[in-house]
Amino acid sequence: MDAFGSLSVPVSIIIGLALAQLLQGLRGIALHRARVRLCWPVLAWSATLTLICVQTRGRCSRSGSTRSGRSCSSSR
Repeated sequence: MDAFGSLSVPVSIIIGLALAQLLQGLRGIALHRARVRLCWPVLAWSATLTLICVQTRGRCSRSGSTRSGRSCSSSR
């Protein structure tokens, strides 16, 4: 198994868990919106993190490389 194969599964699991945690927090805010005071920086931060998780998960779930030829585990 190459480096991508051995790293893609744990990275994908961690990103999936992060996305689940973010969505759970947003669900809690939606359910208790009468008692929770919303602050726009928090909502902007959670939206940004959600987009980053979704994009990273999509990038990691491809066939091992991006258009530029880099794998999910490479930072540059």
